[in-house]
This record gives sequence, C-alpha cells and structure tokens, in this order.
Amino acid sequence: MNERVHKIFDTLNEIKSNVSNKDKHRLKLEKMERLLKRVHSFSSDCPECEKYLNELGTCLHEMHAMNKLQDKEMLKQHSKKLHLITAHLQKKHKLVTEGYYMSVFMSVGVAIGVALSLSAFDNIGMGIPIGIGIGIAIGAGMDADAKKKGLVL
Repeated sequence: MNERVHKIFDTLNEIKSNVSNKDKHRLKLEKMERLLKRVHSFSSDCPECEKYLNELGTCLHEMHAMNKLQDKEMLKQHSKKLHLITAHLQKKHKLVTEGYYMSVFMSVGVAIGVALSLSAFDNIGMGIPIGIGIGIAIGAGMDADAKKKGLVL
C-alpha cells in the first residue's frame, strides 16, 4: 500500500475511534472500510476505481475535519456515493454482497415449489417450505463458494 492509502485508512480508523456506535452505523464506516479495501485492490487496473478511491479519501478527510456528524443531506450524499461504488464493484468486477445468492435462490425456490406443489400435490402449502429449503441450500452453497473465491464485498 502506498502512503496515500495508508493516510486514508488512518483517517478512517481515527474517525471510527472518535464516534459513537450509532454514528458508526449511520456513517456506514464498516462498509466504507470494506469498499476502500476492494477499490484499492482494483485501482491499479481500473481508472474508475482509482477515481472512487480519491473520492472516498476526500470524503473521509471532510468527515474528519467536521467534529460533529453531518446533516441529513450530507448523510444522504454519503450513502449514495457508497451505493455507486458498490454498484460499480458488482457490475464491473463481479463482486456480490453477503447473502446475495441465498436471497435470490430462496425466491426462485419458492416460485418453483409453488408451481410443483400445485401440479403434483394440489396443495400450495407443501411447496412453499420445500422451495424455501431447496433455495436456502443452493444459495448458501453458492455464497460459501463466492466467499471462498474472495468475491464477497
């Protein structure tokens, strides 16, 4: 890591130590730290990640300069910026959020379970739990695989 990135992480750690747990949650500092690590890892190959790394550094320095929590509009802009970075990492670098596959396959499992239960059992109540179980099993396996490959944000 170069010196600029070290300063960004030092600023983040200083902010984390100076704010309450409620403010840490409102500012999404844990998510910001994970995004910083990912953006930094891709910044040498991706100019957009380099731009986002600079923006996050600027944002952290502004937060550090302000002694109190920002107003609602600044929090909204901060959340929007984190969402843009997350969307970029998901689209361009094929990363997923934690629990992504489980939520997707649980929904698919319910749909398939309902369809099968209506056609096979004539009872919609039997298919929903079966579909949820199958969806959770497949989704949990795929989430574990993504985590093993290092593709989770």
